[in-house]
Amino acid sequence: MERNLDVVAAQATQDSDKKILIVEDEIITVMILQKILSGAGYNVLSATTGEEAIQLLQIIPGINMVLMDIHLRGELNGIETARRLKSRVPGLILIYVTGNSDPKTKQEAEGTGPISYLLKPVNTNELLKIIESSGFSEL
Repeated sequence: MERNLDVVAAQATQDSDKKILIVEDEIITVMILQKILSGAGYNVLSATTGEEAIQLLQIIPGINMVLMDIHLRGELNGIETARRLKSRVPGLILIYVTGNSDPKTKQEAEGTGPISYLLKPVNTNELLKIIESSGFSEL
């Protein structure tokens, strides 16, 4: 199911300048994270592929944080997507939220400069504390 990104962009630009982009291909996980983050007062967008995440970052101003899964549908995995997003927005705050506990994958992901690498299922309180301590709210 392909979304109309122009409609998503139009809706997103009406909201706050501080936006969190969830890049995750598991819809249930997206829904849970959106509920948690929206309930905490954050403006939340989502993308199901790396390619869609890059497009959203290009057309929607104010995306300052990304919650990134590693295994995604499409051509790009989460690590390569993170590299491309951070090359476009160097100060982008990145948190990996993944089921991948492989040490080599984690080491490769650490090379993209995340502030955290969380394993699913995510502890809600831990995620919110990490976001709060990142300085995201002060951006």
